[in-house]
Amino acid sequence: MRERAPSAGFSSIGRGVSFLRNLLGPRNPTLGWTRDPSRSIELDLDSDSLSGVPLDSEFDCLEFLGPARRSTASQGLWEFSPIGVVVEVHAAHIVGYLVVPIPDEHFGVEPYTGEVAIEGRRVPIAWIGRERDVTQAFGKPTRRDEDIDETVLFYEIGNVERQIELTPDGRIKTIAIFSYP
Repeated sequence: MRERAPSAGFSSIGRGVSFLRNLLGPRNPTLGWTRDPSRSIELDLDSDSLSGVPLDSEFDCLEFLGPARRSTASQGLWEFSPIGVVVEVHAAHIVGYLVVPIPDEHFGVEPYTGEVAIEGRRVPIAWIGRERDVTQAFGKPTRRDEDIDETVLFYEIGNVERQIELTPDGRIKTIAIFSYP
């Protein structure tokens, strides 16, 4: 009995699936995640963590946030739209958290309404509403960049960098913490 070669149709289906995977990107690992409303959302600037999950943790430790989508801003960014949080992931580990309290053209998330922990105090994001509040809470920044669209205050502590981006009128657009090895 002679063996039959695989049909040309089957191999073309495989090529079609590969083409779609390349076009659409890898599967979204957060699709099965469920938001746990009993867990509060808090960016803790003292421990460089989000709701108890520190930087450099595995991405799946954030399952309690619910599903996310890849950001159009960058392949390594994941947007948790309903809670105003963006997470930067590299090699399955969290390297950055961004909270977005006012609409931002770079991210498709709702405004962040969680809290921020500073020097052991939990405060609503609205408490840090102006540049002077930021400098009172954190002290003098390591660096300050300003242009017509925004002001960014940088704070470097060890291998962690905090960036606070302000609108031209001084309102906070994003608070970000990053850890790079």
